[in-house]
Amino acid sequence: MGWTISVKLGMSVDVLLSATKNSGMQIGKWAEDIMGKPAFVVSRNNIVVDLVVKSVSELGFDEGANFDQICQAAQKIGLIKCPAEVGPQLRLQYTDQPVDEWLVVAMDSIFDSVGDPRMFLVGHNDRGRWLVGDFGFAEHIYGRTKKFVFCNSGFMGGGF
Repeated sequence: MGWTISVKLGMSVDVLLSATKNSGMQIGKWAEDIMGKPAFVVSRNNIVVDLVVKSVSELGFDEGANFDQICQAAQKIGLIKCPAEVGPQLRLQYTDQPVDEWLVVAMDSIFDSVGDPRMFLVGHNDRGRWLVGDFGFAEHIYGRTKKFVFCNSGFMGGGF
C-alpha cells in the first residue's frame, strides 16, 4: 500500500494548519503543538515523495518491536523515515482514508511543550479524519498490527 504525494513549495506551517482546518480535518492539540516547534521544518523546494505503509508484522516482528527496530527493518528494504511535514500533507491529501485506520508517520520525534517526544498519527474514526501527535518514546513496543508510513528511499525528488 502506498501513495505518491507532492509536498507543496512555500506551504508554511500557518498555511498547512489553515488548509487542514478549512478542509474539515481535525487537528489534535499535540499535533498543532509540534507543528509550532522549531524542529518542525517545511521544505524550501518542491519535492515529491513516495510513501509506503508497512505493519510491524510485515517488517518481520510478530511479537511487536520498538521504533528503532522497526526503522532498521524498514531500511533493509529501502524505506527511510519521513520528513515531519509528511504528516500534515498526508492528512490533507488522504481524503478517502478508511474508518478505523491509523497510520504512524515514521519520523524523527519532535518534543512537545511539556518535553515529550511526538510523531504524527494520521487517522480516521467516527468523529472524523485526524492529525494527532502520538507519543514517540524509544522504548515503546508497537504491536504487530500497528502501521507505519515510510518514504521509499529510491523515490524522493527535490530536496529539503
